[in-house]
Amino acid sequence: MPDEIIQELWTVKDSIAREHGNDVRKLAVYLERRKGSAQPSESSKRSADGTLDESPDQQLVSAGDGK
Repeated sequence: MPDEIIQELWTVKDSIAREHGNDVRKLAVYLERRKGSAQPSESSKRSADGTLDESPDQQLVSAGDGK
């Protein structure tokens, strides 16, 4: 049973990654926009995109990429 759950989670993760071209920046922008009018917490001053600027080569990795 746990293997089935993990497989389903990886399938969902891979689907989300494909929807955003395996680009974590695009996913972060999408998620920020979905927040809508939700105000960021006081402890979180940096945007998701600003945080990702620290790791410019970061991408979403699918299970088949071998990374």
